[in-house]
Amino acid sequence: MKRNLVKIAVVLLVLVSLLSLGAAKVEKPDDSLWKGPWDEIWSALEDLQGQADSLNETQDDLVSRVTAIEAAMCPPGLTFCNGKCVDTSTDENHCGACNNVCSAGEFCISGVCTPVGGAACGNEVCEGGENCNNCPDDCGECPGECGDGTCDPDQGEDCNTCPDDCGECPGECGDETCDPDQGEDCGNCPDDCGPCGDADDDGYTSDVDCDDEDPSINPGATEVCNGKDDNCDGNVDEGCAPVCGNGIIEGGEECDDGDTVDGDGCSASCTVEPGWSCEGQPSSCTYEDADDDGYTSDVDCDDNDASVNPGATELCDGQDNDCDGGIPATETDSDGDGYVECSIDAGGWDGLPIFGGDDCDDTDLEVNPAAAEACNGFDDDCDGEVDEGC
Repeated sequence: MKRNLVKIAVVLLVLVSLLSLGAAKVEKPDDSLWKGPWDEIWSALEDLQGQADSLNETQDDLVSRVTAIEAAMCPPGLTFCNGKCVDTSTDENHCGACNNVCSAGEFCISGVCTPVGGAACGNEVCEGGENCNNCPDDCGECPGECGDGTCDPDQGEDCNTCPDDCGECPGECGDETCDPDQGEDCGNCPDDCGPCGDADDDGYTSDVDCDDEDPSINPGATEVCNGKDDNCDGNVDEGCAPVCGNGIIEGGEECDDGDTVDGDGCSASCTVEPGWSCEGQPSSCTYEDADDDGYTSDVDCDDNDASVNPGATELCDGQDNDCDGGIPATETDSDGDGYVECSIDAGGWDGLPIFGGDDCDDTDLEVNPAAAEACNGFDDDCDGEVDEGC
């Protein structure tokens, strides 16, 4: 009788362990106490113990998954605590970890509750552990939480995490709203944007017809040489020989202004004429200003030199700088001795070859800066002195 009471007591202990779902596994006692039908009872209890262990592991797995989901709900740097994302490095109610509340007079600094002295909230200086939470007067208001009416991307808010502040995200096809900015149209999302129409009744809807106002243009049309993409393949007049003067730049043409006339920028052979630039199709040609001096080639007598234009000042460089049609006499070697009257400009000489300037008598071949001074009553070498050394 005593032995049976012991067995019953062991059975009760096992049942209590199973009900607790998480207590230590009960080991089978000495085999001498488990003979006959008690072996069957123990076997059944072991099965129950295994099921309880499995359930306990499932609960642990669920807790882990929930924890992972909560962590994923917050942007980087924030922690999910009590239903919201917080910064545990500064939050006094969750300092360093969820629900770790700092005491009165303590600030949460770098995740540690720290007593701070010397900081005076209200002195317009954010210092000594003050932050937007504990002293907005000095540090400014904190970026709002979701629901405050302001979208704060820096806090991780967007249309997914906070639609109340940032608005609903552009819908996917099927949400009954056509979103062209997201690439939705009648072709790829008729549920939202409605079916595509066929305005020209050529049997092709606007999502595939490149000109739904012209029935002769559609993906089934035959390409003809007319300057149009008749078959909607993205090419114009493929297979056609280029025709200069039809307003279409094709083949080796540099331009095509729709005519075969010279002198308008695009020549009769569809090349860009010197001093012009042509753009577009048909080509629109204008005089160019190659040297960017503010004067186009039709009035600039040298459009490759910015110092030469109708508004320029004449220089001693052998050029017609002001485009008046001539070179000043002072830049001409009248006596043929290789020297001109003016002083050569610092930018150099661009005219006919000469030896230099500063010829004090450009009518006398024997008077110039390279001549030898003679005792003749003249300044032969143009140095400002007469008969020096005589």
